[in-house]
This record gives sequence, C-alpha cells and structure tokens, in this order.
Amino acid sequence: PVSGIEPEAEGKGKPGYQWLSKERLVEVFKDYLSRHWAKPGLDIQVSKFRIHGNRSVPVGDLDIRVFQKDRKELKGYVRLVALVVIDGEVRSRLGLSGWVDIFDSVICASRDLRKGEILGIEDIYLERRNISRLSPSVLTEVNKALGLMMKHNVKRGFLIKTWMLQKEPVVKRGDIVTIVAESKNVKVTVPGRVLG
Repeated sequence: PVSGIEPEAEGKGKPGYQWLSKERLVEVFKDYLSRHWAKPGLDIQVSKFRIHGNRSVPVGDLDIRVFQKDRKELKGYVRLVALVVIDGEVRSRLGLSGWVDIFDSVICASRDLRKGEILGIEDIYLERRNISRLSPSVLTEVNKALGLMMKHNVKRGFLIKTWMLQKEPVVKRGDIVTIVAESKNVKVTVPGRVLG
C-alpha cells in the first residue's frame, strides 16, 4: 500500500468529496515502480499516462494501494490497479497505465574484445542507456562481468550481454592432465594432454 497521502482540496465535485489529480496518481505509479526495481541510481520516466475509472471519493483518511495488473516486467507499457481506500473501506478502483522508460548504466566494451579473452576493469566502461528498449540479457553490474571469458568477438562500444560470457575453463589446450577410467572393480589412470 501507498500511504501518507493527504486528501486533496481541489474544489471539484460535491462538498465533502475529493478528487485525485493526475499528478498525484503519476507519483503513486512511479513510487510503485521505484519500490519494485529497488535499485539506487535508476531514473524512471513515465509518459502517455492514463487513468481509467477516476471519480471523486468521500473526504477521509485516504490510502491508495497499488497492484500489478499482469505478470509482465515493469518496463515498456505497464498497467497497474489502484484501490482507493477511505477510512479503511475500498471506495474506488482505478486502472493506471503508461509507458515506462528506465535508464540505468550498462556495460560496454572499451576496446575490441576477442573470443577467449578474460575481462578486466580496463576492458569495459559504463554508459547510461534506456534499458526498457534493450534485451534483458544486457549487463548492468560490473561484478557480473569481471573475470569471465569472452565466448565471442565483440567490437569496441558494443553492449556486453550475459550470453557473450562464460567462466574461464579449469584447463587450457596443451595442459597435462591425469585421465581416469573407472569401473566397479578397476581404476586406470594415465597422463594426457588437453586438445581443446
């Protein structure tokens, strides 16, 4: 629930009633999104905001409780439901919708990266982008990229995505290893060389 919202005296409707302004409902909408994303530094912008079913409600202790209308990720076109509660009783149900753009820092290649290279701090940089229009696989946290190996070549300035990276292999081509073949009664070990 979104609480701490005082009744609005806008002079609309009948005496003893209040009207929820578009500005107030935009703030409620954005507050819900901020709590959902709960990541410092995110810039959330809402455009094409629409209210469905807004009407005046009695004056009293006002509380607005917001819920997600569907299970979609909260970016792009977002629909929420708001219950308007006066003195503990639900008095109105609103539909809130809008286009949500979320800006965050994403990881980009600071130089041409080749398959097999291990990422270091000098190989990447952060750039502010609208992640609402990007693939969910784009990395936004540096610690999720450092120390991993490139699975593909990536050009300078390109975004780094999760599928482009993998953990560094335990062994490398040319390493000497012990090969073990084991059955219920017999265990055979021989030296070998890693071919790939």
